[in-house]
Amino acid sequence: FVILKKIEIATLTSTIDDVKDEITGIENKVKKAINRDHEIISDLLIIAAIYGSDHDHSMDVTEKLNELVKNNEINVKATNILFGDDPHKLVKKKVFITYRYGGQNQFKVFDENEMIILP
Repeated sequence: FVILKKIEIATLTSTIDDVKDEITGIENKVKKAINRDHEIISDLLIIAAIYGSDHDHSMDVTEKLNELVKNNEINVKATNILFGDDPHKLVKKKVFITYRYGGQNQFKVFDENEMIILP
């Protein structure tokens, strides 16, 4: 009986520790979400960015542009070199950007070799 009680107590203690760990994990996720939401409201965030000439000749450059955001601004020239590829050789391309700044979603289009300046 004593051995069974010790096992039950050990199991209960282990379960309580697991629950505490899970609660801590949830608390951390909530804190990150709150921080992320705050950043999204106040900071420049590229939601989606496509570089190309048409649907069949384009590429997603969202991650690349987000990496280039400095001090809530982006100021770069839209080139094949910047994006690491030419999705449609010898054809003029555009960059279609949906972004969020100051809690507002916005959309802009830039030509190839044009300066992308946001916000």
